[in-house]
Amino acid sequence: MKNKNYITPEWISGFTQSDGSFVISYSTIKHGNGPGQVRATPVYNFTQSKLDSDLFIKIQKYLGIEKVYINRQNVTYVVRSIDEIVEVLLPLFEKHPLKGSKLEGYNIFKAVVLMIKEKKHLTLEGIVKILNLFYFMNKDTSLRTEEFKKILEDNILLKYGKLTEKITS
Repeated sequence: MKNKNYITPEWISGFTQSDGSFVISYSTIKHGNGPGQVRATPVYNFTQSKLDSDLFIKIQKYLGIEKVYINRQNVTYVVRSIDEIVEVLLPLFEKHPLKGSKLEGYNIFKAVVLMIKEKKHLTLEGIVKILNLFYFMNKDTSLRTEEFKKILEDNILLKYGKLTEKITS
């Protein structure tokens, strides 16, 4: 007889090892005519064919957090909530660690999430540190460019008037 409860913390860690992603997305939020605020948003996700939508819904129900998105071809599980990442995902991956480069990516992701949780992303130093930590992570697969990094730097300069530390690549 098949085990219907195959989704376990260990299984989620293994699934993340092969198909999961830890990402920091960046946006510039404008308020009126003033300079934009650079915002970093941590995102944990994985995507597969929409044929796996039942599996993704089971994962979402098991973890009890965030959302499954289904479009014409794919299903994606996404977690953006800082509190849910801190309360559910970080303990899961601490107890059931990832390996290799996925572990390296997770450790950087965790550092950024904890900085945001502590509101350090609201300071110039925090913004620059987050960008330095995460901007060129997954360099071989990232679509981030030097040009976009320059746009982020310019927005930071407009908002704060100076950069105490250069964003490095």
